Amino acid sequence: MNRVIIDKNASLKLHGKTLIVDDMKLPLRLIDMLIISHKADISLKELSKIVRSDIAVLVVTSSPKEFIHIQKRYFKNAHLKESQYQALNRRTKIAKAILAKKIQNSSLTLHKLRLSKLDEKYMQELQKATTLDQLIGIEGSVARDYFRRYFTLFSPALSKGKRTKNPPLDPINAMLSYTYTIFYFEIATWLNFYGFEPLIGYLHRSFRDHLALSSDILECLRADIDLFVARLFLDNHISAKDFTKKGGVYLTPTARKNLWHHLKPFIEAKEQTIKDHIACIKKMIENDSSSPQVQE
Repeated sequence: MNRVIIDKNASLKLHGKTLIVDDMKLPLRLIDMLIISHKADISLKELSKIVRSDIAVLVVTSSPKEFIHIQKRYFKNAHLKESQYQALNRRTKIAKAILAKKIQNSSLTLHKLRLSKLDEKYMQELQKATTLDQLIGIEGSVARDYFRRYFTLFSPALSKGKRTKNPPLDPINAMLSYTYTIFYFEIATWLNFYGFEPLIGYLHRSFRDHLALSSDILECLRADIDLFVARLFLDNHISAKDFTKKGGVYLTPTARKNLWHHLKPFIEAKEQTIKDHIACIKKMIENDSSSPQVQE
């Protein structure tokens, strides 16, 4: 997927099938996803033309926790959507496979960070679970145990030692939430591209406009994102001075802009992993007789 990121004060216009950004010309056929800052100047008419060209648009608004995702490319794969609905009869089985991969990846990330792995009891409890509520309870226990270890990597100036969101209360949590959200919409773009109904999930319940299937697949990637975030701080690519307190702790506009130098290559490196997870989900929802593990 070819992503173009415009995170500056820029004027966006169309000339035929070419996007003009100030004095730079970009053929629309070379763009799959356009990520733009709220500071970019573009008319609704031009934005509509971009979306009609089957380009997904993600607007990073002035609010660090608000994004606008626009996408026309929505393949009418009725068979796949029907399979998703039918697979809700095997929801617990599919959710269990997703959670198993999350636990495995979480332990692997802790090991890479030279921290102790998660206790084997979680996988044992997972195998015994028979309801979605039990799986959600296990997931909560895993997350608390995992983050208790993970946050020991950072100084008190960066972390309060626990996961916080809505709002995040320290720089580590702010960075985690921001990166999770970017990947949530990245996954949603791929799901639309392949013809899935992103609102139908298995580990996550559908609620209003929550793209539950995107959240399901995100669970398999969270540990990789956590490792990426840890290395940003541990390697001094980002620090406490890159955050501001305003009802919570958030990246400054300058830090968000600079972050793309690290985040874009990371997203590109994980693109095949996302597609592999989606392919495995597809196998699970279309196959009544087996429940393969989500692949890495």
